[in-house]
Amino acid sequence: MRHRRVSVVARPRSNCQESLLSDRMLVYGSGQLQWVCRSAREVDGGMEPLMTGGGLDRLSVLHHPTVAVDRAQVYREWRDIVQEFSQRKLGDPSDKLNALEGLAHEFRRGTGDEYLAGLWRRDLICGLSWRQDGSARGSDTLLWNPSRVTPSWSWAKVDGPVGFCYAENCTAEVLDAAIIHNKIEGDYPNARLDILDGITLRARISRMTAAQLVPRFKTVNFDSEPVGFANYLYLDGGYTNPVFGYSPGTDGRTRVFAPDGLRLMELSWGRDGGRQNLAAESRGLVIVPVKGRPDLHMRVGFFEIALE
Repeated sequence: MRHRRVSVVARPRSNCQESLLSDRMLVYGSGQLQWVCRSAREVDGGMEPLMTGGGLDRLSVLHHPTVAVDRAQVYREWRDIVQEFSQRKLGDPSDKLNALEGLAHEFRRGTGDEYLAGLWRRDLICGLSWRQDGSARGSDTLLWNPSRVTPSWSWAKVDGPVGFCYAENCTAEVLDAAIIHNKIEGDYPNARLDILDGITLRARISRMTAAQLVPRFKTVNFDSEPVGFANYLYLDGGYTNPVFGYSPGTDGRTRVFAPDGLRLMELSWGRDGGRQNLAAESRGLVIVPVKGRPDLHMRVGFFEIALE
């Protein structure tokens, strides 16, 4: 007897992993019942479905072992899923990565790649290039979560909408990446996830001091999107980021004060995804040295510098 996965979903937006992993779904909406599988989408009365055809085919490249895996497509799909997932609200905030573990297992099996706290080893430069998504609904809820012990370079460190923003020319080289220890102690809400981790990169790093750097940038407000031909700092967690200092300015804008030792590490430069209608930009990580460990740095933000 062949077993198939069937999900019964009452609120589709709150079930990211279940909807993507299931072969079939029964969706109970406020006005109708909907049946979704890989080849069809049907409704029981009410309005016709907005989409026709199959609705559960996003992971089809991973479900056919005889077909060669297009790794670039797979990693793009993963980043799209993360973007959608980041806009959802979790009942258990400590479950950020656990909520995608089933999907991560499918991607791991399909690619043979190593999963690193929400990122993939063979896609690390693109995976590291996440930042606040000001265009997404609920972007004003971006928060630094101090109770979640997660690598500073992982998008799971913050709560709120994130997007991935990388240019066509990679300038950084990954030398090593590993999560050495991952252990959960205690029970929610007082659980602690201890992670000893690190990524070793060879990359271009700014030589200017924090006092010289920060005045040259704009920090992205939650209620507006950045415009072209400007330099921007995206603070991880917005104004809840504990590494920076803040004070109200006379013009109504929040003034940002950066810690000593802040540097910019370039990951890529060029046009966004190779699209020729956008200005070339340098993009990368905002980093600061770890206290007592000058050889180690932590990520605290993302930057974009207009080159044209």
